[in-house]
Amino acid sequence: MKHLFSGLLFVFLLCTVAAWTNCSSDSNPIINLDDPSTLPGNYKLISMTDNSGDLSGVPGTTFQAGEPTTVTVGDLTVSITVTSTLKLTDTRYTFATTIVTSISGLPDQSENESDTGTYSISGDTMTITSDDPAEDPVVATISVSGSRITITTSDEILVFEKQ
Repeated sequence: MKHLFSGLLFVFLLCTVAAWTNCSSDSNPIINLDDPSTLPGNYKLISMTDNSGDLSGVPGTTFQAGEPTTVTVGDLTVSITVTSTLKLTDTRYTFATTIVTSISGLPDQSENESDTGTYSISGDTMTITSDDPAEDPVVATISVSGSRITITTSDEILVFEKQ
C-alpha cells in the first residue's frame, strides 16, 4: 500500500508540473509582427512613459500600471495611477484608460477615457485612426517582445501585455 501511495503521489506531481508548464506557456502568447494573426487579442497596460509631460508635468516620467507614481510640480506633490486596456481585432482597436490623481487632503480625481478606431501595421510602423473625426491619425512605432507590444509616439511609450 505504501508503494502504491508513493507511485500515485509521483504521478500526481508529474501531472501537476506538466499542467503548470503548459499553462505558463499558454498564458504568454508569442506575438509576431510578420504574422498578423498573432496580434488580435486583449492587452493590459504594463507601463507608460509620458515623454511630453502632459500627464505628469514632468517629461520622461514612467508610470507602472496600477501603481501610484508621485511627482512634484512646484510646491505640489501629486500621486498619479494609470491603468489601461487595449483590444485589437484584425483591423480595429478599442482603447480604455483610467487616470486617478491624488493630492493629500483632497478627494481623488478619476478620469476615464476610451477610443475606438482602425489600425494598420507596415513593418514597424503602426497607423492609428480614431473613429472620432476630430482626432488626427497617429503614426507610431511598434515593437514586440514575446507577449508584449511597445507602441511609441513622440508623446508617450506604452507597453502592453497580451492576456
